[in-house]
Amino acid sequence: MCVRYQHSTAAELNEGGHWGRLAWYGGGGYIQILSNASDNLQHILLQLQTNEYIDTGTRAVFVDFSAYNPYENLFAVARFVKLAGLPCFLCRPIN
Repeated sequence: MCVRYQHSTAAELNEGGHWGRLAWYGGGGYIQILSNASDNLQHILLQLQTNEYIDTGTRAVFVDFSAYNPYENLFAVARFVKLAGLPCFLCRPIN
């Protein structure tokens, strides 16, 4: 793995864990902030692929994002989860 990706603890990320179907995934791990600009996002994703950020040792991938609907004054926080071959999706609206 590329040196620039540094492991962070659950406490450093202020993140709880996640119960999967087979195991508990602690809140720590490697993190990559993604851009909302499509050109920059494509560049970041290409770098992650080139550097083998996700490899055979990867147990889980979490993608968190938020969206806002100004007409309804509604925030949505979503988490896409990929756990060792088992997809999952969580979405929590916040008003």
